[in-house]
Amino acid sequence: MSDTRLFQYASTPDPDAIEAVEANQDAYREWAEQGLAWARERGNSAFCKSSWHGSHHVTGVEVKPDYDRFGQWSLSDGIWRPYKRNPEYRVMTALVMHEQKVPGVPEALESAGERGWDRFVMTPTVFIQDGLVWAGVSRQPRASTVASRNEGYGPQWAEVFPSRFHAALEAHNAMRAARVAG
Repeated sequence: MSDTRLFQYASTPDPDAIEAVEANQDAYREWAEQGLAWARERGNSAFCKSSWHGSHHVTGVEVKPDYDRFGQWSLSDGIWRPYKRNPEYRVMTALVMHEQKVPGVPEALESAGERGWDRFVMTPTVFIQDGLVWAGVSRQPRASTVASRNEGYGPQWAEVFPSRFHAALEAHNAMRAARVAG
């Protein structure tokens, strides 16, 4: 276990954290429904997105929309995006969702790479399972030269063993899969 607040895995029963995560989940569902409606209107069954640091953006679709109805689009990396001068661009870029901050969760953590000179910047995966909020990153964090990445977790968070975090994550993912399937 760590002697700093730079945990790889943590959990909390804090009601404010639970409330923030639930609000983010509700906002994400609403945003995804808007993105899906936008994509379907353009002849697609799904939309492409980019998510980082608590922000989610619609970035395009996989099937080129009809030119006569939706103007000119360009293909890049397998994603069709409207040209910036196309009015559809403003519609697409307005489909954004910003998560509210979960109390005590650092915005980003930093980890050393294998070569010694490289580094990874990570944002914690946060979810609710069994009445607790869980947070984790893929690598052990380290102290950073960027002050905001040294915040670590707040006092309401406790470090947990990887096995507890992964058991909670597996249960959470199984619950989500069952909800989708059924």
